[in-house]
Amino acid sequence: MIKTPRLILIPATGEMLRAEAGDRTRLSSLLNAYIPESWPPETLIDAIPWFIEQLDKNPGDECWYFWYALLEKGESAENVLVGSVGFKGAPDKNGMVEIGYSVLDEFQGRSIATEMASAITEWALKQSGVKMVTAQTMEDNYASRRVLGKCKFIVKEQQGKRVIFIRSC
Repeated sequence: MIKTPRLILIPATGEMLRAEAGDRTRLSSLLNAYIPESWPPETLIDAIPWFIEQLDKNPGDECWYFWYALLEKGESAENVLVGSVGFKGAPDKNGMVEIGYSVLDEFQGRSIATEMASAITEWALKQSGVKMVTAQTMEDNYASRRVLGKCKFIVKEQQGKRVIFIRSC
């Protein structure tokens, strides 16, 4: 678990991801959080089976895949699931990991993506074997580009309309 000023980041287990597929009550219980009706984001629906498959193949590597982002209870009575962040796997032979993130529409514009991406990047760079963190976004995704800039990523290269960012130790 990673705590930030407003968020709790929880690495997903296979049980959590399987609950994601059809038992919102169970997921809510496992996360100890309210699950908004808009969960999961459209971009995540197709990825959940892949994350389950990866965790089944790589037991014990939960931290290198999917993390739930909970907005910590403040004035509300409970934590709220607002987004996700994570990696495409453990560090490769060059010490590189790639991050991705998503925030539910109703929670965008509150710097939640920046807080998630920054926290997971800082965590990753402290892990053994990690030398750099990368991220990809489309050139016209200005919000994501702004998030990565705030998290001290720099543009490494552009491949067509896709921009690759990097942050090293």
